[in-house]
Amino acid sequence: ITPVLNSATFPAMGTTTLVAVADPAALTAALAAVREVIEAVDATCSRFKPSSELCSLNRAAGGPARRVSPLLGDAIAAALEAAASTNGLVDPTMGRLIERLGYSVTFGELPRDGPRIDVEIRAAPGWDTVVQDLERRTVQIPETVAIDLGAVGKAWAADRAARAAARRTGSGILVSCGGDVALAGEPPQEGWCIRVAERPGAAAWQDVLAFDGGIATSGTGNRAWQRGGRVYHHILDPATGMPAASPWRTVTVAAASCAAANAAATAAIVLGPPRRRRGPRCQPRRLAAPAVSWTPTMIAASASNPSPLWFATRGAGVMTLVLLTGTVLLGIATSMRWQGRNTPRFVTAGVHRNLSLFAIVLLAVHITTSVLDPFAGITALDAVVPFAGAYRTIWLGLGVLAAEVLVAVAVTSVARKRVGPRAWRLVHWSAYASWPLAVIHGLGTGSDAQEPWLIGLTAACTVAVVLALFRRLAVGRLRTIPLRLTAAGATVAVLVISCSWALRGPLRPGWAAAAGTPATILTAAPPSHTPVHTGKVGFVDALVGSMVQTPAGVEIAFRDLADPQLTLTIMPPGATQSLPVMTVTRAGVSLCSVPARAITTIYAVCGTTRIVVALFGSPAHLAGRLTASGPL
Repeated sequence: ITPVLNSATFPAMGTTTLVAVADPAALTAALAAVREVIEAVDATCSRFKPSSELCSLNRAAGGPARRVSPLLGDAIAAALEAAASTNGLVDPTMGRLIERLGYSVTFGELPRDGPRIDVEIRAAPGWDTVVQDLERRTVQIPETVAIDLGAVGKAWAADRAARAAARRTGSGILVSCGGDVALAGEPPQEGWCIRVAERPGAAAWQDVLAFDGGIATSGTGNRAWQRGGRVYHHILDPATGMPAASPWRTVTVAAASCAAANAAATAAIVLGPPRRRRGPRCQPRRLAAPAVSWTPTMIAASASNPSPLWFATRGAGVMTLVLLTGTVLLGIATSMRWQGRNTPRFVTAGVHRNLSLFAIVLLAVHITTSVLDPFAGITALDAVVPFAGAYRTIWLGLGVLAAEVLVAVAVTSVARKRVGPRAWRLVHWSAYASWPLAVIHGLGTGSDAQEPWLIGLTAACTVAVVLALFRRLAVGRLRTIPLRLTAAGATVAVLVISCSWALRGPLRPGWAAAAGTPATILTAAPPSHTPVHTGKVGFVDALVGSMVQTPAGVEIAFRDLADPQLTLTIMPPGATQSLPVMTVTRAGVSLCSVPARAITTIYAVCGTTRIVVALFGSPAHLAGRLTASGPL
């Protein structure tokens, strides 16, 4: 590590810790800050010191939940986060398994050779057996578990120490604990030059430049010992409880933090090449599910949703309502012989006629896509015979009636000379009835009836038509006053009845069943709160979201791309809280609201499911990866 003149070392945690600074004047203060953190972590989290808090917790295995110090709580959370992000390949519950192989003292005190030991294959108890409450700072472990924070704890300590030293000195800091390197603060202009090798003094090495984050190396040769001629090493496979039979001797990873890099490097050693994990052995008892490919997950999710034709018919239906409203308004204006200062009457009449034809075209698209789409099972006969369909019979039938009235208006307009002005005017007046039928049809059959945007659009169309109609009824000859008053009263009555029906029907939960949706569709289409990922296994999904800076702190919102009803929000801690709060919701229903640990990734426990969120991109275009140990 360069520059070597700005560095110092000291022994700790069974290895050597090196501290380097970008500002030579900050070395003394940085060394003191790092030593404080490393020695505190070693005294609290070592499994080799009987007086440590971790050993005390392990001795209490099988008992009730124990309150732990903030330091130990953070260390265990980091280990569980590493386990969740690697799908259980890095498991902190293997303390007893590593001790039975002879590694029960520091590696410096461990005899390199010894008599044969007989051990059987035994899967790790499973990291998901550790119950941690981040808010109450309690941890509970079963009787068979002894927590070993291992290399992840060492890398996490390097991250913590580097940040503490950078805060104290304001200088760029590099901390290396046994070769696991954490960086913090402003780096040297040329970056940190870090030599990567299997062990100190190795003949083969490579220098890399780093500016932030962390670099970690895991290997099977540096910490190895023999018993009865058999070679053991410290990286265990949770599926067998034995040293990982990996083809990789050394793996080096650069990541956003040293802890994340160490977890990935260790997982790569355990996982080996992809072909090794094809059999049942890749799913041992209580280990998290293997990684899920994003593409198949997203395809499966889209397959369970309505087809594109369903969205096309909804869009065409909404636009038909808008155009029909415009047609009615222009029709009223034409009947009143309205003209603007710069708009002759023939312009209003021409726009009315063209808008009507456009509405007919969109109506044809709406009907055609409804018939072609298999979701609702609407047939061609259902589209022409009112109240003949099985899908929401009444409300679909009203839509058929409205469509047939519009067709009749269009046909009589084309054949106006043949049918005569009286018959044409009578049919044309029926267009006033088609508009409320269309509105009721849209609310009764539409799947967006409870969406605020559609409620607002429908209300705006209704207000516009009602105001225009009253304006029309306010003008006329004296002898038509009774007729106009009757029409006004009928309009008010229809408006009141329709609003009352909407509030008691389409705008209330459960309308899909009450409207007459066939049971086969209700049971085949899962409700919006049903998760895409079912069962007890974990999953990995892509996230998309945004990050905003508020006076209270940073707020993050994510939506799951494979399961769009699933959202995650991370809010800054309140006045009485010490940690950020993650809220997980599905279709607006809160699944949990729990404290979250946020450094380079976000870690939280929702019920019994552990969640790790990795962040990518920029605040305005934020992306992420959700790793969950179980269902949400």
